[in-house]
Amino acid sequence: MNSHRHNDHVLGNQVFVDTTIISTEATRSVMSNRLPSFLKFAKAHPEYPNQIRNRLSDASLSDQGRWEVERDLGDMEHLATHLPEYVLTLPTLCFENQMHI
Repeated sequence: MNSHRHNDHVLGNQVFVDTTIISTEATRSVMSNRLPSFLKFAKAHPEYPNQIRNRLSDASLSDQGRWEVERDLGDMEHLATHLPEYVLTLPTLCFENQMHI
């Protein structure tokens, strides 16, 4: 179940290729429209995690801002590690407002 489009919720879909992956139509649409360009960017810019890391030295970051940068850095470092074997895998069963299983 892809509850929403955030990468930490959808980039593991490839592991479940033989399983029905459920999401809303909106989530699938965002994934199919945004993920290909995001993955292309990540492959073309392997230095991007370092650029995020450099933002941590900004003394003006609020606690919330620091937390967000650290979260983004963790996400991008994880993605960079697995990017070579990543395969875009979209949800296979979508619904509009609700679904009863």
